[in-house]
Amino acid sequence: MANQELSPEESRRVETRLRDELRAARVDYVLANANFKAMLDMRKELGPDQPDGDFKLRDALHRQQRTLLRYSKAARAFANFIVHGNKPDPNL
Repeated sequence: MANQELSPEESRRVETRLRDELRAARVDYVLANANFKAMLDMRKELGPDQPDGDFKLRDALHRQQRTLLRYSKAARAFANFIVHGNKPDPNL
């Protein structure tokens, strides 16, 4: 559905929701990325033979990847709405 099919009020609501989701996703990604970098530094300090360190590093990497995916999807949805007028999936 294109922007032209939305009322101005509905268009503003959708844009606000998408912008809020983009901001929240960015914050989550920045935090997850910082945590991953901290885990890398900790692993360097403790050495590679620390099983708990490996688990924490893998966990931090998975969280970073999940948040990057969420951030990418939010950016794509926002850009598609603003540039092309494509109404986003309501499950975003």
